[in-house]
Amino acid sequence: MKSWILSVGAMILLTAIITIILPKGKTSGLIKSVFALLSLLVIIQPVTALKNGDSDFSIPSISGGNEIVIQENYLEFIVRKRNENNEKNCEKILTENGINGATVSIEYTTDENASYEIQKIILNFENSVINSDKEHIYIIETAIEEIAEYLDTDSEVIEVYGK
Repeated sequence: MKSWILSVGAMILLTAIITIILPKGKTSGLIKSVFALLSLLVIIQPVTALKNGDSDFSIPSISGGNEIVIQENYLEFIVRKRNENNEKNCEKILTENGINGATVSIEYTTDENASYEIQKIILNFENSVINSDKEHIYIIETAIEEIAEYLDTDSEVIEVYGK
């Protein structure tokens, strides 16, 4: 629908510009007639598309479902990016606590409103190294508490591998 409105506006603007620029004469009349015909075709395009059952042209009141799918895909994209950002920030928290090379994976669910709910957080320490200046017995527990606080979740959803 939006592209059709833009097409109509562009044709009207182009026809007006051609009318102003062209000098009077037989050629001018012919060119104006061609632009008038093209403008008419652009304006009636939705009627012919609907008559032929073409689904490329969508009017919101008839087939607004296409727009909803696009918005849902966009919301899923936003939630996925939010999750990736949370994973990176959790890895930064681990690095700040002296644990380098650990990976964080967050499993989540969404509903029809694209609300983000964390189901499980997996901390993988298999390939990690603890800095000697921050080495103490409770470093992993401290990092888990900070991650739980950052994500505003319970520390029971955090699983640790490779301690």
